[in-house]
Amino acid sequence: MNSSFNLILAVLLLGFNNGSFQTDWDRLNLKGAVATIKVMTFSSSSDSLNSNHIFSNHTSVTNYDIAGYKVSIFNYDESGNIEKWWEYSRDSLGLRFSEICFLSDSTLESTKVRHYNDSGRLIETQTYSAEGALLEKWLNEFDQTEWHECTSEQYSPKGKLQETWYYARSQSHDTLIMQLTNRKGKLTDSFIEFYDTNGNIYERTRYVPSNLAERFTIVYDSSKSIQQVLRHVPKSDIIYRSTFTYTQFDSSKNWTERFVTYDNNIQYFERREITYFR
Repeated sequence: MNSSFNLILAVLLLGFNNGSFQTDWDRLNLKGAVATIKVMTFSSSSDSLNSNHIFSNHTSVTNYDIAGYKVSIFNYDESGNIEKWWEYSRDSLGLRFSEICFLSDSTLESTKVRHYNDSGRLIETQTYSAEGALLEKWLNEFDQTEWHECTSEQYSPKGKLQETWYYARSQSHDTLIMQLTNRKGKLTDSFIEFYDTNGNIYERTRYVPSNLAERFTIVYDSSKSIQQVLRHVPKSDIIYRSTFTYTQFDSSKNWTERFVTYDNNIQYFERREITYFR
């Protein structure tokens, strides 16, 4: 499976905030007062889980506060050494206003700052390099209820505009349109996403720039966990399938082991160690 499919699959797994109020627990469909999640990801070179076929692994540890929001994330390499880590801060109203990323030697890589209006709505997000250069800027526009338009401008370390994302959402929050333009203002990609009543994306279509390039369909099980992702490429009329099989759960009914297969070949499996607030 090519890397572009893996990247888009990761985006689908993380999801896009469709406007409904959600904690980080909600976004991951977590049950109970989760304090820490340790995720161990193992890649496989075949359809076997024999140790001879496991060629890489990755570990991340996410810590939450009692309200269900991330406070830190640590990523580790195969040897157990920290690769990167993030700290998240919230103000007295519970709004997340900063996200700081550090490298393995604890040097600063980037800082993300969020700005809110008097109603507590996010109106602007700015990301800066360690040197203070603006790397990305998000601007949100609102109607009478929630934001309905958003633009994201991404900059080079020297301050030159590289690309711009434009987002528009339907009033019912079930449809999201995204357009990507390059530094010359030329449209390169367009996306249309559809969401169900639970706020989960179930279809994403990509156009390049206006020609149909691929369509993703996402299927969920009864517990709202992703069960299958189908990718259809019209040009070659090929359908790729990613299937998620959940094999173990803890007493709170959160999954602790799952397998991901691409076209019936196991590509990786994940194990989670979850602790809870008492």
